[in-house]
Amino acid sequence: MTPVKKLGHLSWYVVATFFNSSFTSLTIFGPAFIFYLTDLGLDKARIGVLLSFIPFAGIVAPLAASAVGRFGLKRSFVSFWGLRKVAFTFILFVPFILHQFGSDAAFALVAGVIITFSLCRAIAETGFYPWLQELIPNSIRGKFNALNGIVATLVGMVTTAVASYVVDHAQGVERFTILFIVGLAAGIIAVVCYAMLPGGAPVQVDSDHTSRADEMRHALHNRNFTQFLLTLALITLGGSIGSSFIALYANEQIGLSSGNVVLLTIGASIGALISSYPLGWATDRYGSRPVMVIGLAASLIGPIGWLIMPRHSPLGLVFAMLLSFLGTLAGTAWGAGSGRYLFVNAVPIDKKTGYMAVWYAWNAIIGGCGPLIAGGLLHVLANMNSNLLGFTIDAYTPLFAFNIFTLIAGIVLTNRMKDDEALPLRMVGRIMLRPLHHTWLRLRHAARVPGR
Repeated sequence: MTPVKKLGHLSWYVVATFFNSSFTSLTIFGPAFIFYLTDLGLDKARIGVLLSFIPFAGIVAPLAASAVGRFGLKRSFVSFWGLRKVAFTFILFVPFILHQFGSDAAFALVAGVIITFSLCRAIAETGFYPWLQELIPNSIRGKFNALNGIVATLVGMVTTAVASYVVDHAQGVERFTILFIVGLAAGIIAVVCYAMLPGGAPVQVDSDHTSRADEMRHALHNRNFTQFLLTLALITLGGSIGSSFIALYANEQIGLSSGNVVLLTIGASIGALISSYPLGWATDRYGSRPVMVIGLAASLIGPIGWLIMPRHSPLGLVFAMLLSFLGTLAGTAWGAGSGRYLFVNAVPIDKKTGYMAVWYAWNAIIGGCGPLIAGGLLHVLANMNSNLLGFTIDAYTPLFAFNIFTLIAGIVLTNRMKDDEALPLRMVGRIMLRPLHHTWLRLRHAARVPGR
């Protein structure tokens, strides 16, 4: 298909993003889902186990790549993207199972739903990313991704506001069923829209597995790549441990209502809207490494802010919204820098298959460990409650402290990573502060000139 015809079909992708974002915000990836699990009577350790299933499933992606290619990239994605909706439908039966057979049976059903959902998602995305590479012309890739991201963020803001209202004004586990049904309807429409897109035909898969194994071995002996993986592991593990249960922390310790906690996503969405394009531009202009370092340094605001935030304050929602906004700005900087570093600096283009397989599997393992560890620690430290210099020390404190440690270690490691295109961090700081310096000089000059 010619690039012109591709452009004519890309509107289906934007529409699909609209409905898919509604599905994710109202169901398993939305902030209300953790309150749903809590209302089922599950303790934090069990919730951590359930949340860890989603990233852990990504381990199957390198194993499924060959089969997905033979079956067809588009066909694999649409099929398994649809099957994950079918899997999630069974969660509508959880309230009945809970009332009839108790929390253990409900936990087993939810676990089965999440495991099946996650496996379908991992296999679908194994076909999605290479399909996306051929679907969007490189000449408009950046602009199109920015437009698509804006659509997803705006939809997420609206659905989050709706979810916040439902969670606060309805009662019982059944109130989440309303969100799930609406989300499932949107998700089915998204699958239909994805099916309207072109490309993604079956591909000829190289049967020589030795070359792929050699690429993976080469990746593990590449010092720059392994240092990037170590840094990524620290940041991912620390971030997931510190944030997996942030919704429950804001509810239980800070005193925000469940609806207001769900509403915090809007602050994050605003941060993503205003920062995505400028930070992407900065990585192209100044290099990946300085933007990553700045993002990690700014990310310290999050765990430190949550630690020192006053409990049960009338201004709690304002402070929490501000932290959500600033945390997203910092996270977007890290994401923009690390994403570019992965494709431009860490992965050689001629060995991308093996390198990406190692990266994807590594990400899945580390991403799954975070909520698992966090849930276990919260369960073990449930009775921790003391006071130090006016600050409350509870079960969540070690999680935030570990996040702070990993961010500091990440800054040190990132600053040592090889990036030939990057400007020195000192120079980037001077460039960023230059407008403020010029403004200060003009104000001083104006103050000294008589009659002004």
